[in-house]
Formats: sequence, C-alpha cells, structure tokens
Amino acid sequence: MPIYDLSLSNVTKIDGGYGHSLAVTTGGKSYAWGLNDNYQLGNGNTTNLLTPTQIGSDTDWVDVACGDYHSVAIKSNGTAYAWGRNVENQCGRANTSSGYVTTPTLVVFPQTTTIDKIAASKNYTLFADTGIRRTVYGAGENNFKVLHSSFVGFTTPTAIAEFANATLIAAGPQLCGAVIGSEIRVRGVYDFSYESAVSDMYTPLANPLAATVPNSTSPISYLSLGIGYDFLLAIKQDGTLWG
Repeated sequence: MPIYDLSLSNVTKIDGGYGHSLAVTTGGKSYAWGLNDNYQLGNGNTTNLLTPTQIGSDTDWVDVACGDYHSVAIKSNGTAYAWGRNVENQCGRANTSSGYVTTPTLVVFPQTTTIDKIAASKNYTLFADTGIRRTVYGAGENNFKVLHSSFVGFTTPTAIAEFANATLIAAGPQLCGAVIGSEIRVRGVYDFSYESAVSDMYTPLANPLAATVPNSTSPISYLSLGIGYDFLLAIKQDGTLWG
C-alpha cells in the first residue's frame, strides 16, 4: 500500500475510525477527511472529503479520537466535544431525534471536570480527568460490558468506578482499559469460551467485572496504551513494547 502526502504539516495528534481520520496541528486547528455518511467529519453535511479539511475555525484543539462513525475532541481548557453518529449515545448525550450530531457539540458531565484524555471505538467513548477528579467516564453502547456489568449502555457520561485514578485510557471494539498505578485494568471481552472442537471456533465472553492484566515484572510505569480487536499493546517508561 503506497503512502501519500496529505499536505498537512505540524501535526501533533491523529486518529482513525472505520473510514474517517482526524488530526490536530500545533496551531490548535483540527482537520478531518474521509467517510462522512454519519456526519463524523463535523462540517454539518454528509459529503465525503478526499483531503484534510479544517473543522470550523477554532484554534484551541489539543486531542482527537475516532469511533467507527463518530468523533471526539478536547480543547486546551479541558472541555470535550463530540459529533457524528449518536444512535447509541456515543457522543455523550441522550440520542437526538435524527440520531446524529452534525457539528462539534459540547459534552456535559455530571460534575465540573477537566478532560485531558479521550478514547473512542465502535459505538462508545471514554473521557478521563486524570488531574483533580481522577475519574474516567463512559458513554454509548455496552454490548460487551466495556462500561459496566450489564448490557445497558450509558446515555450520558457516567463514571466507571473500576477505572478511578487512571492515568491512561484506551478503547477497542470489545475491550477497553486503563492504566492505574503500575497496573493495566480491563473491561469487556478478556476471556473466551470454547465452542467447537471441529471448527476450532471461539465465542467471546463479555465479563461483568474488571480484571487486572498479569505482568511478571514490577513496578511498571506505562507511557502509552493501545487496544485492538481483542489484544493490548503498551509502552513502558524504558521504551520497551509489551503485548
């Protein structure tokens, strides 16, 4: 696959969803391009964009995250915004009549908070205040119990008790996680039940409780955490990659 120059410089943050991408530059501008059938590019329409196009005119964006069909971003003042598909309330607000949020819209939290970490995947979003509140909030679909113990999702941002005091968060389609102290704690599908010895197929098991990822060395300081479909990757403070 060839690599193309997107003619976007001074980029500090990037993320990609099912078919769209977001970026932030040193000047605090946010850009979007790609698929736009669910308003995930935040420009108020559903026209796909072939090249990075600035979202609005604000210049105080600091981070972005992409779900499958929705987008999330935070500003330098710690406020969070979301847009795109909201059928499952993944934009952090009770579902609108149309099921979409067409432009970046402020996410309201149950208490005063300063959001400095965001993560999104498929149809849910994580927001974290790792400073004063030390709280992680979740919103959206909960089919794999990534947010709490039942299959019912959160219509608005709600605290995830097991992720309290987190310093990093990550979201995947079936699994989400947080770094708390020297541990990685996960929710969702982290075990599999055997289904068929003939087809060698496995069925994902959505666990009702959070679990701690075992590690043979301690203490550990993590710098970054990433989650794929059913696996984790983490970078330790010494620059080594763990999975």
